[in-house]
Amino acid sequence: MWQDLSKRAAVVAALAGIAAFRPVAAQEPADTTKQAADTSRKQPVVLEPLEVTAAREHAAPPPVATINLTGAVLEHTPSENPYDMFRRAAAVEVHEQGQGPGFASDVVVRGFTSDHSGDVLLVVDGVPVNLPINGHGEGYSDWNSLQSEAVSSLRLIHGPASPLYGDFALAGVVEAFTAADADGTSMAVAGSSYGDVGGWLRTGRREETGGTMLAVSGERSEGWRDNSQYWLVNTLLRGWKRAGSAGRIEGGFGVYATSWNSPGFVSVADYNADHLTQATDPTDGGDALRIVAHGRYATPLGTRTAFETTAWAFSSRWNLYLNIPETGQAVQQTGEKDRRLATGAQSSIVWTPKAGEFTFGVAGRIDGADYKRDHTVGRVPVDAEDNVDASYASGSSFARYRRTFGTRFGVDVGARLDVLHYGSRDWIAGGAFNEHTLAIVSPKAGVRYLVGENTSLLASLSHGFRGAPGVIEDVGRAPLQAWASEVG
Repeated sequence: MWQDLSKRAAVVAALAGIAAFRPVAAQEPADTTKQAADTSRKQPVVLEPLEVTAAREHAAPPPVATINLTGAVLEHTPSENPYDMFRRAAAVEVHEQGQGPGFASDVVVRGFTSDHSGDVLLVVDGVPVNLPINGHGEGYSDWNSLQSEAVSSLRLIHGPASPLYGDFALAGVVEAFTAADADGTSMAVAGSSYGDVGGWLRTGRREETGGTMLAVSGERSEGWRDNSQYWLVNTLLRGWKRAGSAGRIEGGFGVYATSWNSPGFVSVADYNADHLTQATDPTDGGDALRIVAHGRYATPLGTRTAFETTAWAFSSRWNLYLNIPETGQAVQQTGEKDRRLATGAQSSIVWTPKAGEFTFGVAGRIDGADYKRDHTVGRVPVDAEDNVDASYASGSSFARYRRTFGTRFGVDVGARLDVLHYGSRDWIAGGAFNEHTLAIVSPKAGVRYLVGENTSLLASLSHGFRGAPGVIEDVGRAPLQAWASEVG
């Protein structure tokens, strides 16, 4: 499968990427005079220049409704998990289900409620969480891999308005960035008389030329139904260092692991009889593991030009066992296994002459996945239903132009070209390799008018898409495409 994957990678040219940002260092003029405490004497005092250096965490948002959350807001938002944090802090609808961490939970944006948040793209430190060519759910996104205690900022962009993002950004995009360093150590622990226990620790150092941060969190829950226990652990190591006079290099390594038991579905008869706690099958449950590494380099190339590049790689696997009721059929356990490797990169250049701001970039991604689904009894395979090796490769190019005319009226236009290549080998159907390549052009346009200090009018029209459910078995399925418009 990996040989086929390397061949598929040559099919797609890495054609796009976008990010708009200012140079990472800014100079603030110093006050050269100081009033002495003794009013009878006045003596000018020369102060050292104050240099303000900050990391660019994401490009300016397009002119659509956005929700921006800072680390201070998130730290003061009590929550049980990332889904709960997003619901409380951003006031966004979230559907949390009880089949185990990450499974059957949905973030709802613009009315889209697909399973496992497949219509909402989650990007953490530039690394996409959504999984293409996934047999359980195309675009499957486990938000529990997002470590709440390490998040420094969170932003929701409505719809596919940003040319920065392509696949799975149909309903919107959630950008999450974790802290690259920490000043001191903080921690918390919690528990209950029902056997629940959890805690987190964040520590690190912060200096003028670099820093580090280590965050570890874990929890164990008994659940309120029989056979609903789970444990979950997140570990993240981050760091940054100044590169040259104004450049910045940073990176991170994270591990997410979980294991759970599932009580299964409650039948209509049991629900009506108020029998809600018993488990359907004590062998229902699963486990998951995700390992991620990423790096980013940003630097000014002059007074009006800046460059940024991000590269990432991850490995993930999960096993799921669940009794699924089918109409007219006896309840039986289904076992699913997914194993995958993925890597990607994105680079962009921002040029800011007097005529406005221009952004040009390229991005690419390669995924290889093994997916199996069996009829199982007590987690032991009995009959094979699916056995697929699949590959996914994407190359993208995007461009953006932004300008403010006068002090009130601004325009933001761009376009994105995505070339997608799907490959699939169904071993049950004979092992023939099928592949399909397609290109999608997505224009973006928006305007904004500043009415007052805290009020603006905005309008946008953009095109977006997401991979089709079932494309892992039928690579010819056309992606779901739609136009999104917004005024507000």
